[in-house]
Amino acid sequence: MKKIEKLPFDSIDRIIRKTEEITKGFKNNVNFDLAIENFVFFIYREGINVEGSRSKL
Repeated sequence: MKKIEKLPFDSIDRIIRKTEEITKGFKNNVNFDLAIENFVFFIYREGINVEGSRSKL
């Protein structure tokens, strides 16, 4: 996985918003395993998107 310090601020902001969304889901008794899986894949996709945009430069 890429280090978070190498991600642009907009990606970090999206990750933070996703974390807040999942935290709210926990309070509403959303399936814990699915929420964690969703979060991990979201961070992975953010890293892929960042690497893809950097290679186009």
